[in-house]
Amino acid sequence: MKKGDVVIVRAYALTSYNDMETLGAELVHCPKGTWKSKKLYRQKAHEPWAGLVVGTSYRATGHYDSGATDMYSTPDPPYLIEDKRHPVVMVQRLDTERWLRPVACFDADLETPPNA
Repeated sequence: MKKGDVVIVRAYALTSYNDMETLGAELVHCPKGTWKSKKLYRQKAHEPWAGLVVGTSYRATGHYDSGATDMYSTPDPPYLIEDKRHPVVMVQRLDTERWLRPVACFDADLETPPNA
């Protein structure tokens, strides 16, 4: 996919340190051996929608390190020790007249419409 292409979006790429499996999201990558980690999920769209590719980005996964030497010295906020970077495609919705924040999607979850 290149910038300016019209695509059909089937799923989103989300990162979270919460367990999103209860919301129906599929776990794509989880760092191993960490107690508080930032995971990558794939959430299916309720219904497919058309969008415009506005660029590419990445989603980082890893674990959070508080940097605390004792229980009283915790920096705010804790920083992410990056484990892996996952490339994503940023897509802007076409069904609205407002500017909304572009949505991160995996390349495999995008398809070119038949009439494009």
